[in-house]
Amino acid sequence: AAQLQPAPQKRSTPMAQHHPRRRVLLLLLLCAAAAATVWVAVPSSEDAPSRRRLAGGSSGSGSKEFARTRDPIASIAPWRLGVSTALVVCLGALAAGAGIGGGGLFVPIYWLALGVGPKAAVPLSGATIFGGAIGNFVSIGRQRHPRAPNARPLVDYEAATLMQSGELLGVVFGVVLNVILPRIAIIVFLAAVLSYNSKRTLSKGVRAYRKETADRDKQHRRSRRLFDDDAKVVVDDAAVVEDPAADHPSDDDDDDDHVARADDDAAVAAVKGEADDDVVDDAGATKRVASEDVVMSSENSFVLDVAEDAAAEKNYKAALLAQVLANEAQQFPRWAYALLVPMTLFMVSYGLLGGLVFTPCARWDLTQRAGEPKGWAGGVFWLFYWLPVPVLAGFAVMAARILKKRSRDRQALGTAYKAAPNDLTWDDRFLAKFPRVAVLAGVAAGMLGIGGGMIVGPLFIAIDMEPRVAAATSAFMILWTASIGTVLYFFSGNLGWQLALWCIGWGVVSGQLGQRGVDRVIRRTGRQSYVIFLLGGIIGTACLAMVSSGAVLISLDAKKNGSAIFEVDLSTFRCI
Repeated sequence: AAQLQPAPQKRSTPMAQHHPRRRVLLLLLLCAAAAATVWVAVPSSEDAPSRRRLAGGSSGSGSKEFARTRDPIASIAPWRLGVSTALVVCLGALAAGAGIGGGGLFVPIYWLALGVGPKAAVPLSGATIFGGAIGNFVSIGRQRHPRAPNARPLVDYEAATLMQSGELLGVVFGVVLNVILPRIAIIVFLAAVLSYNSKRTLSKGVRAYRKETADRDKQHRRSRRLFDDDAKVVVDDAAVVEDPAADHPSDDDDDDDHVARADDDAAVAAVKGEADDDVVDDAGATKRVASEDVVMSSENSFVLDVAEDAAAEKNYKAALLAQVLANEAQQFPRWAYALLVPMTLFMVSYGLLGGLVFTPCARWDLTQRAGEPKGWAGGVFWLFYWLPVPVLAGFAVMAARILKKRSRDRQALGTAYKAAPNDLTWDDRFLAKFPRVAVLAGVAAGMLGIGGGMIVGPLFIAIDMEPRVAAATSAFMILWTASIGTVLYFFSGNLGWQLALWCIGWGVVSGQLGQRGVDRVIRRTGRQSYVIFLLGGIIGTACLAMVSSGAVLISLDAKKNGSAIFEVDLSTFRCI
């Protein structure tokens, strides 16, 4: 047992500290990305045209509003590139430490500092979030739960898998609202949601900080009391050693010993006499003893059956406990990735087909409208548009069944299973409530055009999830959602490969810096409430940035379109 003890301690530390090869590979990857960027940023006179064509980045033509994302990096002013990169790395590190993407901070930076425009800033922000999620997961992927009695990953894969399916399902409905509602309505709703999340999260941080302080004071008082008790015992022992009466018994004690020995001799004689009487009566009691043996034999068989059942139940619970602990100890559980990977591939395929094939103006849709060039989209378009609803609902049902079975196994173990503080219990009531909350979070994220971290992170904190676990789980979910958006923007021609590599590379750096910084602060201070304060502060800052940039856009739209800024837009679902 002593030889196996260091193993859990090794798994509980960040991956980079015990895997220098991974750190070297990460640095080599960043250096390669930087070298490629420098190579494309300084084109020679011979092959400059060909490299500029590659800067377009994709098979799709892309929109004119996203043309700046396809420009070579050499065409961007160095001061703009340097200022925007420095701001993104600094703010991205803080966002990564809080377990959120930081898109609300990146969009204004790329829009104003890099000068690419408000719409082109969105795919650049998504690529940066994707890189930050990669850098974050490099650190948190190998870490262990800080307070679990048994070894388990820092990421709560159960909550992440169920939340991911529900959130993506809600995003489908949220995107519809984002498309049809006027910008001013979205900005007002965004200000209300993010300000509420920021205030509630900061209040939660204050309560957590006070609780940590009270626990520290209680621990200090307990340690002080133990110290005083130990000092008192030492003083008492010293007094006993110095007492000469303890080593020299008195004459009265000798008299008492003689009386006690006499009493013992009398008791022995009495017992001996009783034993002789029992020998005389043995012949008369033989039949009674035989009948009592029969009764005792039947009782013994019943006791043996009960003992066998108890032993079988004990062996079953021991095997079940070993299985539960083995499943929880998996650093990368296969059941979770078996749901997350197909879910992500489906959403990527759905986005690509929706942008290239299933459009309101497609030829097949035109034939459905009897050759009418203008009008609403046909039935096939709407069937495809709502296809994610049953598919993602099916993933959610599968995830819920897995979680219910795992929770039922833990409950069957009773007190033999030691749960971690603030563990989620997946009973029927919670399984019915949690997916609905996940769908609402996805609706808000899709409607506001932000990543799920600013919605999911405060939600995890609100249900009393461990702060570090909540941040790691939220960051893990962002890895999948950001990858979907980045792939879709790239293949639609709205994200060039040069700026994509630049944003992803520096996003990885910011993710590593943020996660390492937060881990260091928590190790030194022992206060996980700092993670909650960081989360609430980043959300509040992003709220101010997004509302301010949104107000600027609204004023520009008002000058251009007048009262049309209050109208509902349904042009996305029509061929005009």
